[in-house]
Amino acid sequence: FAMCEAVSCGLQVVSTNVGGIPEVLPSDMVELCQPNVEALCTGLDTCIQNVRDNNIPDPWEYHRKMEEFYNWHNIAERTEIVYNSARNLPVRSKADLLVTVYALGPVIGKLVVIMYSLSMALLWICGIIWP
Repeated sequence: FAMCEAVSCGLQVVSTNVGGIPEVLPSDMVELCQPNVEALCTGLDTCIQNVRDNNIPDPWEYHRKMEEFYNWHNIAERTEIVYNSARNLPVRSKADLLVTVYALGPVIGKLVVIMYSLSMALLWICGIIWP
């Protein structure tokens, strides 16, 4: 992520609080804003004022924090947590999945349901031919 590189160099980062951004960087290392122009301008003004007031973090301290936060051992542990939480989610039935996909839209929903149904039929036929 470019934000991680920027913080690692000691730069202040302004971003929206959507799309997984809050999980990428701790809140003390990024100015998180609502996803609208006014909030982003306010976040930028805050960072500019911090620079003017010389109220900026030590770049080396942020660099060390990023090294600790994004080492391979840490990344592997966090990835394992995500996979374990996904594994513990309830398994949805195929019918429930098709209903959800069908609701995606008048064209794409139907198209995906048809493609999925054809794929399942083909797998079933292949299972009969080559057991």
